[in-house]
Amino acid sequence: MPRGTEPTAEECRQIIGMHRAEASFRRISALIGKSKDCVANVVNRWKETGDLLPKKRTGRNPIIGNMDLPRVELLASSNRESSLEQLTETWNKNNTDLQVSSKTFRRYLHGLNIRKRNP
Repeated sequence: MPRGTEPTAEECRQIIGMHRAEASFRRISALIGKSKDCVANVVNRWKETGDLLPKKRTGRNPIIGNMDLPRVELLASSNRESSLEQLTETWNKNNTDLQVSSKTFRRYLHGLNIRKRNP
């Protein structure tokens, strides 16, 4: 796990520019305000891949994808008086291939700025 923050694209460009001007890693790190190891990582990544920034970190795929979010919103807006458990039960009945818990369903509702359900 990294301890500091990732360098920005602008900082990476500055690091590569200074490296091309043959500045030492220690000098670059003092000017940029990042560690010497960070500078070395940026330069090595640039030499190996040609990219300034690291690859996007991937995580677990969402259970309810972007294609399903409008259906979640439609279900919640058409059943305004229903509780969270009732909405989750309805979702699970209609989607036999995609079963979710009420906590998961609540998280997606909150992501859509839909709050406060009846108990």
